[in-house]
Amino acid sequence: MTTLKKTGTVAALLAIALTTTQCSNNQTKLQLRLEEGKSYNFRFSSDQKISQTLMGQQQSVNQFVAMGYSFKVLDVDKDGVMTVQVTYDSVQFKQSGATGTIEYDSTKDAKSTNPLTLGFSALVGKSFSMKIRPDGGVQDIQGADALINDMIKALKIPEGPLKDALMGNMKDQFGDQALKEMMERSLNIYPTQPVKVGDSWQKKVTMTKGFPIIMDTTWTLKELKNGVATVEVVSKLAPNSAAPPIRLEPMEMSYNLTGSQQGTLQLNQQTGFVNQAKLNQNISGQMEMKGIPGTTKSVTVPMQIESLITLEEARK
Repeated sequence: MTTLKKTGTVAALLAIALTTTQCSNNQTKLQLRLEEGKSYNFRFSSDQKISQTLMGQQQSVNQFVAMGYSFKVLDVDKDGVMTVQVTYDSVQFKQSGATGTIEYDSTKDAKSTNPLTLGFSALVGKSFSMKIRPDGGVQDIQGADALINDMIKALKIPEGPLKDALMGNMKDQFGDQALKEMMERSLNIYPTQPVKVGDSWQKKVTMTKGFPIIMDTTWTLKELKNGVATVEVVSKLAPNSAAPPIRLEPMEMSYNLTGSQQGTLQLNQQTGFVNQAKLNQNISGQMEMKGIPGTTKSVTVPMQIESLITLEEARK
């Protein structure tokens, strides 16, 4: 890089800073600009209340999941595409309902002793990699399938049809493609053009794994202050009728769910990284189950899910 003359150093550095975040007419270019060689840490949590009616019986389950991640930026190419190693630093899980409470916290217990949470404990310290565009789109994910192998191994299921079916089901729901969709739902949030306070932009994300939904989201820039961009989030959730059913041998399940999501997020204006986000999500509809042992009939299960989703930067 050419050495700057002393008299021009301050002006040149100021110009560089302005071109990365500020445009004309008080506009800002909100993009993900993680720095090569640096690590960024955050914590995701989902606090859910799930209500469903199965064969005339009302069932309610409260479920809390929290995961701590670190993003280590391995490379940034000429187009700004970032290659990131994502590591699970911590996992918390709690589920309570009529059958009791199941709980695991990796910050307190290195390994789970409950068979139902062994898979979660197997995640801690494991990594996968992904490529992220400056607009938050996820180009590629590698290593998720290997994580599933570790989770299955932790369950200590003997070789046979049950293990093969479970492996296939988990790869379908939590493998490379499923994880790509999940990460893109969280990261593909940035506008393609510079914006100013009051401007809105819209994106649509199609989910085929887990709950197959189409999420149509509008973001509105509400405030720019002290290097932080505050953004309002409003989403409409519609069923993805083209998604294949979820197979849990010998059963298969299809979902028809609609809903909404509202909240706010705060972005670091320089890096685009999420400082904090809080989203309220409400989903309702029904699940259809086929292939239930002992009957040839399908079963329709009305359900409602209320979720509080939070993201926050974690400092080590």
